[in-house]
Amino acid sequence: MRPPLVSVVIPVRNRAGLVEASIRSVLAQTYSHFELVVVDDASEDATAEAIRAVTDPRVRLVRRSLRGGPSVARNDGLAAARGEWVAFQDSDDLWLPEKLEKQVSALYASPVPPVAVYTSYRRDDGRSLDVLPRLRPGLDGDVTPALLRGNFITPQTLMVRRDLALQIGGFDPAMPPLEDWEFALRLSRLGPFRHVAEPLVEYRLQADSLSTKVDLFQASYKKVMAKHWAEMCPTPAQEAWHWAVLGSRLCREGRTRQGRFYLGRAWKRMPGDIRYAGAWVLSWLPSSLFRCITESVGRQASKHMKKE
Repeated sequence: MRPPLVSVVIPVRNRAGLVEASIRSVLAQTYSHFELVVVDDASEDATAEAIRAVTDPRVRLVRRSLRGGPSVARNDGLAAARGEWVAFQDSDDLWLPEKLEKQVSALYASPVPPVAVYTSYRRDDGRSLDVLPRLRPGLDGDVTPALLRGNFITPQTLMVRRDLALQIGGFDPAMPPLEDWEFALRLSRLGPFRHVAEPLVEYRLQADSLSTKVDLFQASYKKVMAKHWAEMCPTPAQEAWHWAVLGSRLCREGRTRQGRFYLGRAWKRMPGDIRYAGAWVLSWLPSSLFRCITESVGRQASKHMKKE
């Protein structure tokens, strides 16, 4: 039997009430030449039963006896996959029906064989809905320079060449919740990425989502910086950028004292840059007002870049 072109991998832990909807959104794809590998990361609820209740023959369940975390589960899925390409989905998010079809079409339409194809997504964090990434230069082709400034690719949007994903060692288990950024950064050095600029994923942040845990985010961001320091921070300006990103995120989440520390570090690295001086001053405002102002500035900057 001919192996599928695409293997879809879903890591899951304790998502009995959500995982079936995620699986159904994959099975509803207009492109059908795929298999679905669901890796149960030692769930303690009825997750495995919910997966087994889906009787589609394309679904395979891989069960871990010990909890390894999302990166280990995704790597197990990579190892078990039979497809030439692997697309990742999360257990609490939804794909639109044409996602895989449009990614495969972009793959075949590319003049240079890509190492990955990713889509835009609609993000719901409980406060607002947004379509990301905001369009700007550097999102298609050689995406390494853009990734060195920050992440804009989530696993749910990403389809990668399986052999190359294995070649770079898969996802780094020491990096949650930014293992997706660090993985994409390493993979981008091997060739071009194609971007399907349509929101084909519904990304829904849950209360216990790793990406909502501010302390983990702070530790992981600093780990990514340390691992890729030579490329991410070769100049004071680039180093300042990352301290400001980290500080701004902390301020938006109510960690103003910690955030102000990193914004001050950015300002010290680039004392003549009024952006960092301004952000440090704004950090004395309530976090809700800081978030409102900085997000508005970010949207305006994105519109400006799009016009250019």
